[in-house]
Amino acid sequence: MPSRTLCALIFSVLLCLPVVTTSADEIPENRYVVTATREEADTLETPAVIRVITQDDIAASGKTSLISLLEDTAGVSFKSFSTEAQSQIAMRGFGDNSFGRVAILVDGKKINNPDMAGINWLSIPLAAIERIEVLDGPAAVTYGSGAIGGVINIITRGGTPGLTAEASLSWGSFDTKEALLTGGWGSERAGFLVSADLLHSGGYRDETAIESTNIHLGSYVAFGDFLMVKPALSWSNVSFELPGGLTKEQDKQDPTQSLFSDGKGDESGWTVSLSTNYDRDGKLTVDLPLEYLSRQRSADIPSSWGYSYYDYNQSQFSARPRFGIDIAPAGLPSRITVGLDGEYCQYSAEQWGEAERTLRLSEYEFIQSSISPWLTARLSPTEALILQAGFRLHWNQLETNSATGTGSGDTDSTDTAFEGSISWRLSKAVSLHVKGNTLFRIPFIDEVLTYGTFLDHLESERGWNTEIGIKYMSDERLSLQAVFYHLLMEDEIAYNMQTMRNENLDRTRRWGLTADGKWQPLPWFLLSGNLSWVHAIFDAGIHEGENIPLVPSLTAGGSLSFFLPQGVTLGADITWTGETDDPGSLDMPDVYGTIDSYALLGAQVHWKVPQADGKLSVTARVNNILDLTVSPLVYWGTYYPAAGRSFTLNAAYRY
Repeated sequence: MPSRTLCALIFSVLLCLPVVTTSADEIPENRYVVTATREEADTLETPAVIRVITQDDIAASGKTSLISLLEDTAGVSFKSFSTEAQSQIAMRGFGDNSFGRVAILVDGKKINNPDMAGINWLSIPLAAIERIEVLDGPAAVTYGSGAIGGVINIITRGGTPGLTAEASLSWGSFDTKEALLTGGWGSERAGFLVSADLLHSGGYRDETAIESTNIHLGSYVAFGDFLMVKPALSWSNVSFELPGGLTKEQDKQDPTQSLFSDGKGDESGWTVSLSTNYDRDGKLTVDLPLEYLSRQRSADIPSSWGYSYYDYNQSQFSARPRFGIDIAPAGLPSRITVGLDGEYCQYSAEQWGEAERTLRLSEYEFIQSSISPWLTARLSPTEALILQAGFRLHWNQLETNSATGTGSGDTDSTDTAFEGSISWRLSKAVSLHVKGNTLFRIPFIDEVLTYGTFLDHLESERGWNTEIGIKYMSDERLSLQAVFYHLLMEDEIAYNMQTMRNENLDRTRRWGLTADGKWQPLPWFLLSGNLSWVHAIFDAGIHEGENIPLVPSLTAGGSLSFFLPQGVTLGADITWTGETDDPGSLDMPDVYGTIDSYALLGAQVHWKVPQADGKLSVTARVNNILDLTVSPLVYWGTYYPAAGRSFTLNAAYRY
């Protein structure tokens, strides 16, 4: 069904629905989020489905990494060529390079890399997180390039009134050891919080060891009742091994083996930020976030063709001022928000002939700058009805210089994004939204440069999304939310194995549904579940009608929790991933075929020690109870196995 016809049908149906008006006093204080509009808003009144993971959820989960925590969220999945440090996130039916279509934020600031490297998930320690907000779907107007499949905003903890301290120690399979330490102090006028995360793991497979160290300092100073300044500083260092892939026979014989002994990578860097916020009772807000980061990476990458050796350096400065004001034209409550996102990045890449880095094969320098004004307008004709519209204009310039004399060039691009939505507060506990928006993604800098050739013809990815979502949140006992969407993409970028370069694809299309819910019928029992279905196909070209590779059509998960006396909680969970096409199956289906579906079981025991007033907790968890051999990622017949059965024991004390 064409997009315009779908929009007309959705709006026609929704206009026939009854609207139950509620006064402001009747609206319960649900969780407040900032992801959807870059401003505080009631969860039920945002024109998007947003899933919130709180600090209590993190503590009760028994999970020790950000990836394992996010994997339980509807519509979120991960795959990796090596270790957790380089896992690639996917949302809304994207396969190859899916991480480029999800905007990852820390305290509202993007941390996505400008190149084709996924973010370092281990650089964000759980001890530093206050909550995580997962927005399901595009948000290009508010967050620009790459906010296509979704947005994940990780909000770090600041100082709280009084003295706080927390320590967490974990031991587990594969010689895994982790220590999380947090401490701080705060008052109404000032405060700080310091956190440190130390991790070592030998890895499930041979040659998959990880060493990670992360330190984060967050602070705040209040000047009067309306002005707040928040300086922050982070430093991270991670080193990991790269085991390479396996053939199907090797994967069946021994998934823990590695064909290479010298593959490795490391990343280190620091980030300093300063956020200034003026808030006049929410009616007038001014934000000025500034950030500078410096990052260095190196990689010795093994493959069946031999080894490749690379060094990367990145320096980046960004500023994202935002101004919001409440107005009331003709007596109708409204809000206008205006922002300007600016970014300047210097990036260099060197390729070497051997691990000792004495024979330089190539050297490139990239300079990328962008400026992007945006505006959103929100109007409330009634207390139960909210209309919202927005627009973004994005200018981007990329210049590449090569010391070898090839691959130099420059390109300019201009992209736009539009958004329109209607949100209904149908009752005190129910809301519904319908939305249409456009989106875009500028190419990664090393997508434009392929094997020394500057591809100035490569276009930005563009698309159109329509969706309808519903949320039900009565109280702590029951909550449900779901969103059905249609996503049409133009000029999606992928690597062509025949031409040996990145190219814009013909049109692709995705129909999908994500849903999740929690139900606690009794004080001692909690049931939760999630589901994500997507029909992702090529909509034109030689592969028209075929499935897009590396996209499972159905993923689902569920968990049971039993709250027993003496602070004991027993839990069990299951995740299911449907059949997935290998990229090579498009051109050689008889050789590569598909990745089989699989289900993984987990269980845990969580004990909040009553004698310690709940400050001390102990968690024991087992993943992949049946010890299944699973390869979530198969790339052109090469298998990358996930971990088998593993155990984790965690002890945490919070003061």
